[in-house]
Amino acid sequence: RQVKKMTDLVKRLNEMEIFDDGYDREEIDLSEIIKQKLDEQKPAFLDAKIELTSNIEENVIVRSDKEKMTFLIDELIKNGLKFSNTFFDLYLSKDDNRIILKTRNDTYLPDGEYNMIFDRFTRLPNASDKDGCGLGLSYVKDIIKEQNGRAFAESSNGIITVTVTL
Repeated sequence: RQVKKMTDLVKRLNEMEIFDDGYDREEIDLSEIIKQKLDEQKPAFLDAKIELTSNIEENVIVRSDKEKMTFLIDELIKNGLKFSNTFFDLYLSKDDNRIILKTRNDTYLPDGEYNMIFDRFTRLPNASDKDGCGLGLSYVKDIIKEQNGRAFAESSNGIITVTVTL
């Protein structure tokens, strides 16, 4: 089990290479990236018997690095797939100059704030039987910081909500 965890850790650290290339900003349609990533993951959600819902505002444009934003979206969706029990919701909207991306899923965590999930190697109690090493959301936080955005998480009544503003 430890060898598998170490192998996963090495793979994840190699993925950090995308953070070494600088930041090529261009206008990208975040709505389309999210739709594409959700379509890719739909079969996995069906197999896991997790209800997948989304509300994606059309034509939400962000000036960012496309590869990094795609990674961010993919990581949030995969995280939802990994930790959801019965449902996963993803919302995207734009309010004035602020983009709001929110995920919700049911998981077994006590109520409270969980902003430490964005710290490297942090694994909450519900992750003990899951693959991973606590790096995915820390990458998300790094990308959000480069965008001068903010991320936070909270749990209430068995629902964890991760909110990203850009």
